[in-house]
Amino acid sequence: MILKSIKNFFRKKTAIRQKKRTSSTNTLGQHYDLKSIYDFLNDSYFENKLNLEITWFGSAERQARRHRKLGLFCFHSNQIKIHRLLDRPLFPPYFISYVVYHEMLHSVCPPVKAKKGRFRIHHADFKAREKEFAEYGNAKRWEQENKKLFFSR
Repeated sequence: MILKSIKNFFRKKTAIRQKKRTSSTNTLGQHYDLKSIYDFLNDSYFENKLNLEITWFGSAERQARRHRKLGLFCFHSNQIKIHRLLDRPLFPPYFISYVVYHEMLHSVCPPVKAKKGRFRIHHADFKAREKEFAEYGNAKRWEQENKKLFFSR
């Protein structure tokens, strides 16, 4: 009986935590509206078939030392998260769109199991689809030329 009530307690806590996480979507930034970017890309590249949530995450003020995730896709919650650092005029609209498109692709091209049981996230199919983005070349070039922006305040 006690074990059952403990399990129910944790189930409720997990459900509350998940509800809080998914209900805290914030798409409007100071410079960019993620929802409008998402809607445009969904229409242009995915025939409006995707039904994902999108939000900002992180702090634009916190300095990264070695690496920074610009975006991520959560499979369990079907949610895209874009780092708040990108919500600045220094980052061109086509680059923000590229990051959102990249994360949207993760929902369409899930990881595949590779050698030794490991999963490959950016496999050949994913990379081929990624290059279909109209501004792919410009976005990758801009990223290489401006890497310092990802690590400075």
